Amino acid sequence: MRQLIQMQVYTQLALLRLHSGILGYMLVLSFSAYQTKAGKAWDKDIYSAWKRHRDIARKLKLNKVSTGGFAN
Repeated sequence: MRQLIQMQVYTQLALLRLHSGILGYMLVLSFSAYQTKAGKAWDKDIYSAWKRHRDIARKLKLNKVSTGGFAN
């Protein structure tokens, strides 16, 4: 059955954009939900992760241009 499933090739940049979008979506959902002390701590963690990774696609693109490809 697994042989019938075709493999999809995704670029690293596309996956990072998807990941950033999901983090942003989770942030919006968490702000609209009922907040508890644990929920607020969770929101802070999600927001911190989003802030750290929101510009990673641009950094990877610059790295690809400057090195001629992604560093392994």
